[in-house]
Amino acid sequence: MNNIGVWILSVVATIILPCLPICIEWLHEGHVKHDTVTITGTVMAAGFIFTASHVLLLSGYALLFILSLLLNVDVGPGTPINVGSWGGVTLGVIATLHAAERLGWHVVLSQPFPEGFALKKEMASEGNEI
Repeated sequence: MNNIGVWILSVVATIILPCLPICIEWLHEGHVKHDTVTITGTVMAAGFIFTASHVLLLSGYALLFILSLLLNVDVGPGTPINVGSWGGVTLGVIATLHAAERLGWHVVLSQPFPEGFALKKEMASEGNEI
């Protein structure tokens, strides 16, 4: 049961907290700008590239990063597609992919979160200063 709690903590820290500016903008303005969603998705995908545990996930985050950048391009009124709704979809895919990856780490493989906690516990058990 503790592994589920660790997973929930990791999802809150790595997905929900980075999305906090979107929630604040919605509460303050009554709506969320397209740019806020796509920039959030771009930054999250870029960060997750460096923490990916498998090359397939790394490739997925890289493609989502590029897609988020492309969706953030300011398009004129003559654009044949409505890119506004795709920013949210991309952010949702990034969040879902990372939550699934974290599920594997923390529930299946029982890895701690934050990852540095395991190192601190190991050092303390060996009698080293933390």
